[in-house]
Amino acid sequence: MTSQICIVDYQSGNLHSLQNSLMSLGYSSYISSDPKKIIKADKLILPGVGSFNQGIENLKKQNLDKAIIEYVNSGKYLLGICLGMQLMFESSSEFNFKSGLSLIKGTVKSLIYEKNFPVPHIGWNNLQINNVNHQFLNNLSINDNFYFIHSYFVEMSEEIDLSIKTIYGNNNFTSMIIKKNMLGTQFHPEKSGKKGLQILRNFINL
Repeated sequence: MTSQICIVDYQSGNLHSLQNSLMSLGYSSYISSDPKKIIKADKLILPGVGSFNQGIENLKKQNLDKAIIEYVNSGKYLLGICLGMQLMFESSSEFNFKSGLSLIKGTVKSLIYEKNFPVPHIGWNNLQINNVNHQFLNNLSINDNFYFIHSYFVEMSEEIDLSIKTIYGNNNFTSMIIKKNMLGTQFHPEKSGKKGLQILRNFINL
């Protein structure tokens, strides 16, 4: 049976780029801002670019926050990408303090600016994934690079199943997370070539 893959539309993501990436892997998906269709999905992807404040406001305006929480509580798999991963946390220090989906305990903080490591962090970087064993990381290695574009990162205040780091100057930030049926990437798999596609394939096959 083919999984029904839903990409959440809340006016804050590269929706069609992500959908095209899934299509290149042979997976059909649908883009939706309908809470009922979101809850119905077998796999859910919450993409995102832009500010935390605007993102959470857009979700709440359409009652998508409640739909996502209900979906996660059902035990099905959610993947948050970039801002989408950040919105899974309790709060953000970006601009004025704002509450998130509170699916994971922690907050979103700003990267530290350095002369040779400007913020936002834009470009290719790798993951510290030595000796990590999880299906989400199948066929990946520490030498693989992924595409980042962000000024903020997540800082957890609870233990989760898996937290993988990326180094950018003196910033040693979380770039991938797994907590039960919730997964997240600070980088953009849909912009990360073959290895990014492998991440999406691994997620769909969970």
